[in-house]
Amino acid sequence: MTNIAQHRRTVRTVDGIDLSVREYGNPAGALTVVFLHGHCLRSESWAFVREQVAGRYSDARILCFDHRGHGDSAAAAPTTYSIEQLAHDLHSVLDDVAGPVVLVGHSMGGMTVLTYTALYPHEIGTRIVGIGLVATAASSLTEAGFSRFLRN
Repeated sequence: MTNIAQHRRTVRTVDGIDLSVREYGNPAGALTVVFLHGHCLRSESWAFVREQVAGRYSDARILCFDHRGHGDSAAAAPTTYSIEQLAHDLHSVLDDVAGPVVLVGHSMGGMTVLTYTALYPHEIGTRIVGIGLVATAASSLTEAGFSRFLRN
């Protein structure tokens, strides 16, 4: 792995949860790529992809953050663990991001991106200029297979 610049900071959500955010690449980049990890993972799960993007697009600003209750972010009340809340948390992270944004989500992160687009449709095509989804379900995730155990 190559060493790319990293800056750590904390973003406080509207309901007072501190999210751990890591910034890579060019802090003044013309484009910001935000990576959202899956359930029971952390932002470092994007390490190899992040480095590939940073190496290929040297003018990009890359943000990775840990969802509430994951990685280095603070835990929250169990009633706040919902995809809708994660979408609002994403909005808090994006509050200080200027310029166009590409959202890339894996699994739960992808569901967060999809919910974000429903909650903030006016940002799609203006602020949000691209979306990448990896192994993401749009609905009915807990209805079949191993995922039905997530209902508990």
